[in-house]
Amino acid sequence: MLKQISFLCTAYLSLLSIALCSDIDHVSYKFQYFDDNNDVNVITNTTAISKGFLDEHLRVNLSYLVDGITGASRNDDRGFLDTLDGITAASETKERRHEVKGSLTFMFDWLRLFNKEKDTEDPMFITVTGINSQETDYTSRTISGAVSQDLFQRNTTFGLSYTKSFDKYDPAPRFETAVIDQPGYTYFGNGAEDRGRRETDRLTLSVTQGITLTTLASVIGGYTFDRGYLARPYYVYRIETDTDTNFYHEHLPSERRSMTLTGQLRQYIPTEHGTSIHLDYRLYFDSWDLLSHTISLKGYYRFDERFIVSPSYRFYMQNSAFFYKDTYTEEDLPTYLTTDFKYRECMTHTMGLKLIYEVKDFFKPDDAPILTLFPINIDIAANYMIRTGTNDAEIIHSHYNYWSDRYRNFWIQAGVTFAY
Repeated sequence: MLKQISFLCTAYLSLLSIALCSDIDHVSYKFQYFDDNNDVNVITNTTAISKGFLDEHLRVNLSYLVDGITGASRNDDRGFLDTLDGITAASETKERRHEVKGSLTFMFDWLRLFNKEKDTEDPMFITVTGINSQETDYTSRTISGAVSQDLFQRNTTFGLSYTKSFDKYDPAPRFETAVIDQPGYTYFGNGAEDRGRRETDRLTLSVTQGITLTTLASVIGGYTFDRGYLARPYYVYRIETDTDTNFYHEHLPSERRSMTLTGQLRQYIPTEHGTSIHLDYRLYFDSWDLLSHTISLKGYYRFDERFIVSPSYRFYMQNSAFFYKDTYTEEDLPTYLTTDFKYRECMTHTMGLKLIYEVKDFFKPDDAPILTLFPINIDIAANYMIRTGTNDAEIIHSHYNYWSDRYRNFWIQAGVTFAY
């Protein structure tokens, strides 16, 4: 942990020193802590830097993220857990994830090539992004491209993006051989040839329209195609009969096609220092017969020129996937097997609060410009989520055992941004 903190501080100070000696637009650091009632804790540190070139026609963004994840298995008075941990050696999980992300954005007003007398700007933005994420047992690589075009004096914006991801599980060998002699044991989806590999294609279309000088509306449509190994290798289920006990890995369909339709509304309210309200609705449905509705409301109220308060609320509701069951028996064992509550009918309520404080001209000595600090933006946010409908399951998996009817999590985030 000390090495991690030392590395992050060194990286952050290095980025800051570069920023102090050049024309970097901003450098930022964010810390986030996550905790839930399933004994999972996540600490996330993110350092990011952004710089514009060629009179802002080209922008470079770089970020580095480190996750520290701890998941302690629950004790259960029914005696199931000892046997289960003997299978998976998963009595406690400690993982670390490293993610490097970079993007290039190019801006060019190509419409002026056809109308040189045009005195307004309607630029096109082209962005290419690459992400590499590495864990002990999981790797993910993503590349994406996005293009957006402003029209009608920037009152209308059309957007198109495409993302391709390559993911792979690579657990330690002990997870493959622990219960290989048990009847019904399977690994990586009944011995699927993909061996833990997964591919994802995502296409997004959007249009944003200025309704009035204070009202902005957007419609966003998305299509996602997942294929390969879509389960998790650590989810081991035990089914007992009168004479025997068999163990099965989670087994999900090898393809999933999903679509989303999102509507967004942004309304500015002319108070003394300015207020805005953000209202979003998202409809989701997929080939696993999951249907969900999401409504979120967020407000930004500026008390003065420097202090902003942003409360938020999010409501989420979904039905069950076609293969989900709370319990299974040997006599009625289906093709797909899971008791993960993420595929069960449920509702969630998420409440949040964010505070933003802007410090301008914090430190600006005239006789030592090299020591000049940028304007500083400090923010702190907290969210609390409750999920209902997660009933007890008679089948147990190794990492996460949801015994409570209400799943809860809490996260808090703090960040600081130095802007040029």
